[in-house]
Amino acid sequence: MTTRKRKTAAATTETTATTTRREATATAKSGDTSTPLRQCRKCGKRRRASSFYHNAALADGLTPWCRDCLCAYYTARRDARREASQ
Repeated sequence: MTTRKRKTAAATTETTATTTRREATATAKSGDTSTPLRQCRKCGKRRRASSFYHNAALADGLTPWCRDCLCAYYTARRDARREASQ
């Protein structure tokens, strides 16, 4: 017989409260109440959540770098590896 851990109501509420607080802070600073803004950890620009890739492993479900920064990083990395192998 296997046992499963259950999420407690307190843990679920705590996660929801943290996400809500984060979103409220972002919207309060931007003045836009329709969509919350996030700050990219790489470039520092404030962008809509839709500018970030999804990552279920993270607490808020989004990557810390915006799509533009991730694309630039992976392109540079791919080009460097190609040159190194030649």
